[in-house]
Amino acid sequence: MERQRDASAADQDVGRESRSSIKGMLRRAALTATFLAASAALTARAQDIRSAHIEDTYANMYLSTFGSRASGGAVNQVEAGVGADDGTYAFIWLNYDTKWGVTEIDYSYMLNRGISKGASAGVGVQAFTFPGGKVYDRAVYCLTVEATGPIGPINGDATVWHLLNGKQGIKGNFVNLVLSKDMGLGEVLGNRLAVTPSLKVAGGSEFLGFDQGVLYLAPGVGVSIGNVTLSTRFQEGIGQVKDEVYVGVTVGFDR
Repeated sequence: MERQRDASAADQDVGRESRSSIKGMLRRAALTATFLAASAALTARAQDIRSAHIEDTYANMYLSTFGSRASGGAVNQVEAGVGADDGTYAFIWLNYDTKWGVTEIDYSYMLNRGISKGASAGVGVQAFTFPGGKVYDRAVYCLTVEATGPIGPINGDATVWHLLNGKQGIKGNFVNLVLSKDMGLGEVLGNRLAVTPSLKVAGGSEFLGFDQGVLYLAPGVGVSIGNVTLSTRFQEGIGQVKDEVYVGVTVGFDR
């Protein structure tokens, strides 16, 4: 009799896990379909596209926005995007790890609006996918709100991610703030020379299982000549986030 009760309880657990798994699959499918439909709508309006850009970065590591080192070796990261006249913008971002291969592909669809001279704000959806499971074991979908503009003599760039497919332990929000100052130093062979010191501050509330509160401070500096930028960042981790030193070279093209 005791064995029968144990077997019945086990069957119920399996049933609950199966239903939960199906619900999760349906939720992820719905979110993916929503993102793809929005991106397709922008792509279909090719005549309205007013801008395009591509960036190619080579770095000593993949230091994620959330402060964690997410690579087995050096990385090559590529971002490509297009924008339309009404402020909609879509882009794809890919991370290639020299040891692990392609570990992350992100898709973003945003709507941006100017709110004052030199300032803008936007809202959109982002999908973070992780082929191979080296960086993370499931896709992550977020509602994203961002704003950028001058704060006195410096520039501020703030982004908030709200997790849409969270569950116990990986719920919550994440906030990223970057303060920077672009300082032109003249020209080199006809290309603009500039130095941009920056300070990055990030924190969250149980986002993807991270601690609550400020997670790291990261002062950095970038030196650019034309469309080539050499940047470095010194991350001071707080709590479970570790100290890291990031160095990367980015080549960007805009149209």
